[in-house]
Amino acid sequence: MGLSKSEQLRRNKLLKEDFKKALENEYPTKIEMATALVESHKLLVHYAKLLNEYDGGKRNIPATVKEWIGRCVEPEKRRG
Repeated sequence: MGLSKSEQLRRNKLLKEDFKKALENEYPTKIEMATALVESHKLLVHYAKLLNEYDGGKRNIPATVKEWIGRCVEPEKRRG
């Protein structure tokens, strides 16, 4: 069961705020931020696969970090 449109927008806004905070305060280097993104993607893929096996779902798992980021950014672009 997916998120409603308003839940997706709220989640994206929170993610955007978290990334801003991280860039401004918590992660002083691009290397650390990139490492965090790669590790997060690995977890996303792992848990999506586990859930697909468990419930027979067909979650669309992003193959790369770039694809994953594109999915997060795309709704923002459409809203303009």
